[in-house]
Amino acid sequence: MFLQYFEYKDFKDIYAVRCVIVKEITKEGNDMSKKNKANLNDRKKMIQEEVVVKKTDDKVRKDAVKKVNDVSELTAVRMAEEAEEEEVVAKTPLEKFFAASDVFGDLFILNLAFILACLPIITIGDAIASLYGVCFKMIKKKESGAWHLFWQEFKDNFWDATKVWLVLLFIYGLVVVENYIFQTAEGSLSNIMLFAQVIGLFFILVEVPFLFPLVGRYKNTTGSYLRNAFILFVTHINVWLFIAFPWFVFIILYMLKQTFFLQIVVLFFLIIVAVLAYASSIKILPLFDQLEENEAEKTNQNR
Repeated sequence: MFLQYFEYKDFKDIYAVRCVIVKEITKEGNDMSKKNKANLNDRKKMIQEEVVVKKTDDKVRKDAVKKVNDVSELTAVRMAEEAEEEEVVAKTPLEKFFAASDVFGDLFILNLAFILACLPIITIGDAIASLYGVCFKMIKKKESGAWHLFWQEFKDNFWDATKVWLVLLFIYGLVVVENYIFQTAEGSLSNIMLFAQVIGLFFILVEVPFLFPLVGRYKNTTGSYLRNAFILFVTHINVWLFIAFPWFVFIILYMLKQTFFLQIVVLFFLIIVAVLAYASSIKILPLFDQLEENEAEKTNQNR
């Protein structure tokens, strides 16, 4: 560039050379500016990508920490329950006797409240659901006072349990009508009515063992209660058999030995219903706890 300057002899040539020099310096400056701007944009883009990656990493880290905290909370609850169970095991025989006496006393009171609540007939479903709700709390040892707990559960479960009970009464009413038609009809209609009766009784038999424990434990819609009870029957039929078997025994006794059944009906009204509900709750409650833990883990994985 400076070699070109010495080829000119007069002032005009010198001015022209200076213009050329300024133009080339400006051009070089513009090129450098464009290059710096491009580098700056590239750097800005890299920083933005790093920020996005950092935010993603932070979100993943927070989700992982939350999942660990939730699992830790569930584990802590389970450990606390196991510690309570160990504490119960560590009791002396005399303490166990008094504890069992307290339980039987509560069950006697609970059975009495259940019988009273069943008297209006329409409230039988609510009485069964409340019976299970109190048994769950007795096993968890969350609260005491069976009489007060029962009527509190009775109030809380009234609408949900009554709607479920009305569905069962409606289906049972259909079975009664179908049985009447079956006895008077002939031919194919009689066979249809027999099949309809079997379907209706099977539905009631499948639903009842899990249905009212679900109402006593959770808040849900009537359709969800019925669906979940059927799912539990299919997936945990061993628990269903444990709940239903004692009632099968009572039905068989009534059919075979009605005199003997009438002799034990006094015990039925005094304590047997509450005892059976309490024994069933011991089997049902761990199942519900496990299902709740599985649902919590699925929820954390989907977040």
